[in-house]
Amino acid sequence: MENYCKGWGNLSLPKNYIDIVKNHNLKLTVGNLRSYGDVCELAGGKIDSSLSKNRFISFDEKATTVEVEAGMTIGELCKWSISKKLFPNTVPGTQFATIGGCIANDVHGKNHHQQGSFGNGVMKLNYLGKIKK
Repeated sequence: MENYCKGWGNLSLPKNYIDIVKNHNLKLTVGNLRSYGDVCELAGGKIDSSLSKNRFISFDEKATTVEVEAGMTIGELCKWSISKKLFPNTVPGTQFATIGGCIANDVHGKNHHQQGSFGNGVMKLNYLGKIKK
């Protein structure tokens, strides 16, 4: 197994994985690093944090929808929503997960059998970055 690299979950990756990452200058955007498994790892690649992208963008009181940036934590969203007498339908077991992480992992809460997973409450995703080729 010397030609394989291992991630957090002890997942074996192909021996050319690091070369592919370096040759394509791949970058992984991470939040608060609360995800399980290998989703927060990019062996040989660059890491970009989303934590500075944590703003509220808009709130539609009538539709009770909110637009936020991916780096906001679920705790920040809950604190804000409680002030409006609202609460997300689904929350993970930690307040430190980011909204981007909740979407990427489609987290579930204790009520997922009734409300579904986090993705059931997501209406739209916007990618504001630039993809380099």
